Amino acid sequence: MILGLRKSLDDKSPEQQQDKLVKEYGLDDKIATLLTSDFGLQSFYLKALDDSRATFTQNKAPVPSDLAKKVASWLAGEYLSHFNARALDWGEVEVTPAHLSQLIYLFDQGQITATVAKSIMAEMFETGSTPSKIIRDRGYLMQVDSLKLAEIARSVVDSHPQAVSDFHHGK
Repeated sequence: MILGLRKSLDDKSPEQQQDKLVKEYGLDDKIATLLTSDFGLQSFYLKALDDSRATFTQNKAPVPSDLAKKVASWLAGEYLSHFNARALDWGEVEVTPAHLSQLIYLFDQGQITATVAKSIMAEMFETGSTPSKIIRDRGYLMQVDSLKLAEIARSVVDSHPQAVSDFHHGK
């Protein structure tokens, strides 16, 4: 699908390309204008979107209906912030569409927080490492143990009987 869109965008004017991104993916005009302002950026976006769909599918996770917007948002925000701060050209960047798609997947699945995702993005630009490697090295992966959380909650409730009573009485 992305390959077909890429081919259909190649022979279009920038305005036609923007319109197509707005209509096909529901991107707002401002983001579509940005993404079509540079061929390298546009190509990166389409590849990152393609890679993101593949990442979700390979991990047997449902592909979010707003994935195109999520990829555009991460690319236009955090990614370009680091890219522009380093004054890179598209041929120099080590943070690939696959890196971005993996980061989006991990964040979307709740395995990392937004703050951690932003830290990982910064480190990807500094080191060229993949999100998985950074997470492994830094121990960033969120692990939720529902039994442990229930135990903690029970302990807090048990140690504050007056607050529990007040809550039950609407105070």
